[in-house]
Amino acid sequence: MAKKRIDFNLAKVVTSTAHFNDTYQDDMKGKVIRKINLDFLKQNPYQPRIYMEKDSLQTLADSIKEEGLLQPITVKKENDQSYIIIYGHRRVAASKILDITSIDAIVLEEVDHEQLSILPLIENLQREGMSPIETALSMKKILDDKIVMNQVELAKKIGYSKSWLSRIMSILKLPDEIITQIREEGYNDIYVLSALNKLNNNHIEIFKKIVNLDRKAALKYISVASQKKPMEYVENRIKKSKNNISINVKGLSSTKKDQVNKLIEELSIILA
Repeated sequence: MAKKRIDFNLAKVVTSTAHFNDTYQDDMKGKVIRKINLDFLKQNPYQPRIYMEKDSLQTLADSIKEEGLLQPITVKKENDQSYIIIYGHRRVAASKILDITSIDAIVLEEVDHEQLSILPLIENLQREGMSPIETALSMKKILDDKIVMNQVELAKKIGYSKSWLSRIMSILKLPDEIITQIREEGYNDIYVLSALNKLNNNHIEIFKKIVNLDRKAALKYISVASQKKPMEYVENRIKKSKNNISINVKGLSSTKKDQVNKLIEELSIILA
């Protein structure tokens, strides 16, 4: 008997509402909801949300305490005492804060390895506040583990363009210190972050300048910064002989020539 495939659109349906409205209930027909002991739940190695803010998690816990669990988690059944979380890692973490022993869960049994890795990514992409760093790392793991063979195939699976996927993956090429800064700031404009790869250095300094700018202004700032002449160019225009300095000002505007002459005077004083 052929294995029944689960529609990847299920992730979008689950995300579209936190309440059991008619659309949600129709799509969940035939899906069994059970109470599952939290000790029986296993983390999904492909869960995109690596970092969970304590304040945000506490807010969710307070909401569950006040209103109850508005939406069950979704899990894959391994056996009667082992379930892998597909959707709902934050709800599970929040429930543990409250010392709740069990949680409502939609139990899916026919879930293959590809679905187990890609469904959580699709679901999280539909939610606001998803870190582009976490998204990129999640997609990288799927590609590294050869769940799908290339970026084109992965883009089709998650319903995004190949150019968008390439852009967000390029963020991981940035230096570690800027990636840390991006995560700490909670910055999530992938177009701006991808453009930072045009820079050879000074990523942190440039990022601090653009973090509060809108996309258009930030991209323009990065474009200008990336076109600045390297230091070698400046050094080649300066010739120093003992305490005498001469600078090739050919091609410079009169304003820039005045600035250079002023700089020569200042450097001469320093070298005197």
